[in-house]
Amino acid sequence: MAQAARAYRGQYQTQWQEAPDRSPRFTVVPGKARDAASQQALSPQALFLFKMVIAMVVFVSLVAGLRVWITTATIQQLIDSQNITQSITEARAAGMELEVRYSVLANPNRIQEVASEQLGMSPASQVAYLDATVEE
Repeated sequence: MAQAARAYRGQYQTQWQEAPDRSPRFTVVPGKARDAASQQALSPQALFLFKMVIAMVVFVSLVAGLRVWITTATIQQLIDSQNITQSITEARAAGMELEVRYSVLANPNRIQEVASEQLGMSPASQVAYLDATVEE
């Protein structure tokens, strides 16, 4: 068995060997160094223009949102005003109906008729008054 292990080791040992080190594929070429201003992706004018565009978009969005909010508040106030006007109209109609009922019920002829027919009352034959003043 030891011989088989040696043979086995010898057969596959070449695959397990490490690959030789390779040299890098790039070379450094000496040249001029670039300064930070030339490496900048955007020019200062383009960056300023971009910031101004963003500021204008934010401003327009705020103004549009404010306009929508004011319009919504105005519509809500109109709806509330219409509801109050309708309530006032209904209250006036109910008040006029109560005034008519009061005038019908407070009629002296009707009161006398109800008292005599439904309650069996008759007018007093004699009326007496009591004077409750105190004399000093």
